[in-house]
Amino acid sequence: AWIWVYALSGFLLKIVALWEFAKSKVRLAEKPLTYLGVVTIMAVTVGYLGLLAMPVSSVQAVVSPQDLRELRSAGMELPPEAASKMIKKYGYYDVIQNVRGPGIDNDFVLMHGDSVVYDSTTGLYWQQSGSSQYLKFEPAQAYIDSLNAAGFGTYVDWRLPTLAEAMSLMQPEQNEHGLFIEPVFDEKQLWIWTADKYSASASWTVGFGYGGCGYDVGSNVYVRAVR
Repeated sequence: AWIWVYALSGFLLKIVALWEFAKSKVRLAEKPLTYLGVVTIMAVTVGYLGLLAMPVSSVQAVVSPQDLRELRSAGMELPPEAASKMIKKYGYYDVIQNVRGPGIDNDFVLMHGDSVVYDSTTGLYWQQSGSSQYLKFEPAQAYIDSLNAAGFGTYVDWRLPTLAEAMSLMQPEQNEHGLFIEPVFDEKQLWIWTADKYSASASWTVGFGYGGCGYDVGSNVYVRAVR
């Protein structure tokens, strides 16, 4: 893509050089690479802004519980290429990898004193809130253990979500709190851990504050458990 944009920029500069007014202003022969770089950056910026301005599809995708079970059984290490393919396949919204993704048609119901959110679309039960503070990955696992020991929401099988599960909560539009997630969830957990590994030393995270997923090694991130 960069090569094509670069070639287009060179073509545009040649056209500009034919313009009499530009001949006295654009010293193409003196600084060809500078002008080529500037035009390339402008072309990429205009193209990306145009993509953002395009309306997101109103037809939401549906990810079934079976889909998520298959993804969960596929293994815990998820390379970037596989993650990107999964995001696009299921229509998940991601500000970088799938900006026109419609998200999925969730159907949320509050349960157990509004502490648990059930999604009948995916068959998943979520914490309505999550950890009250940022945690590193190892303490995040300990936090999950504490939920199960206490029988949170009457359940004892809470765990960290997979990347596919966490991304199923991502919505293509911000709610009133500025997060890309339904307002049924607590706004404090704007960034959560997943159980999937980006690499041997880093885990995937999902950020509802900026609308996408990434990876982290040693930072502090919130936890929102699932079952």
